[in-house]
Amino acid sequence: MAVNMSTSTFYLKASTMCCLYGCMHGCMVLNEYFGQYGDEAFYNRTFDFISRQAKNKNRDPFFIYHSFQNIHSPLQVPKHFLSKEFIPEKIHDTRTKLIYGMCAFVDSAVGNITSLLRETGLYDNTLIVFASDNGGEIGLGNNYPLRGFKYDTYEGGVRGTAFITGNLVPQEVRGTRSNTVVHIADWYATLAELAGVDPEDNKFASENIPPIDSLNMWPSVLYNQSLPSGWGIMI
Repeated sequence: MAVNMSTSTFYLKASTMCCLYGCMHGCMVLNEYFGQYGDEAFYNRTFDFISRQAKNKNRDPFFIYHSFQNIHSPLQVPKHFLSKEFIPEKIHDTRTKLIYGMCAFVDSAVGNITSLLRETGLYDNTLIVFASDNGGEIGLGNNYPLRGFKYDTYEGGVRGTAFITGNLVPQEVRGTRSNTVVHIADWYATLAELAGVDPEDNKFASENIPPIDSLNMWPSVLYNQSLPSGWGIMI
């Protein structure tokens, strides 16, 4: 069921809108986003972009990087997501309610975007990668059983979880688990390979700049194939 995400209530201030503008419109300042919930703005742009792509019969393959700000401080969410529809009755303290509400926002946004991909037929040729960026912060997150927190070099700080979905995932591996270690930089070469794009930067190479440090991890992620000899992650 699609969830109404229209919640133009608050949150983006002059001091925090530069990142939003930079991602969306170069360096253009668009006052239309002032006071809007940040993740709602990103969600609306993603939803609108997919809708336009679905109508374009001559479209090229596209890539979307959608980085949710939730769940992250400051703990804020539109009031709609603090209703009984999303918050269990046993939850009473404000902080926990906000965390539940922010989770509900992300869940609803991902659900709506995925439903749109299915309804437009784009899901049939789409790969979705959902990944965290780091472990939870001390005092705010719980990374058990891993040691450490965000900013640490222990696994609790640098190890995150991820899953892939979409019709490009082979049927025989759906629902399985992979223990392959993937560095965030490896998604670049992996996605480039799937899209049939050369990941090498020949312009940089001509200037004697070191080559792209990224590996195609698709075979390893799907089938736990052995990694190249001498490969490793330095921490």
